[in-house]
Amino acid sequence: MYNMLDYIRSIVDKQPIELDRGYSQFALNQYFSKFKNCVFYIDTIGSYELTDSQHYKYLMSVIPRGWQKKIEFNKKSEKKQIEIENLIKYFNIKEKEAEDYFYLIDEKEMKEIMEFYDV
Repeated sequence: MYNMLDYIRSIVDKQPIELDRGYSQFALNQYFSKFKNCVFYIDTIGSYELTDSQHYKYLMSVIPRGWQKKIEFNKKSEKKQIEIENLIKYFNIKEKEAEDYFYLIDEKEMKEIMEFYDV
């Protein structure tokens, strides 16, 4: 099963992949509409009801190849999310509370918690 990042890379690099249930026209439209060179193309298909296959082929044909230098998740936010998940497990709290803890806890304590979960 592919995720949205796989579909974005596929469209930008012009490397077709098989569509599955993880394909979301809305998510791709939202992502590409953030960029000036793509917003016109997204706006054009907004009024049509396309199948996922038609939508994907359209984006593959109109989005310029390699126009974006790098498509990666922000590693800092990934690390933060892992730390928050570990706080949830360690203190047995809800996510909102863990986010509050995240900003209050010092580095030494966070390091101990991360080592406790072998991260």
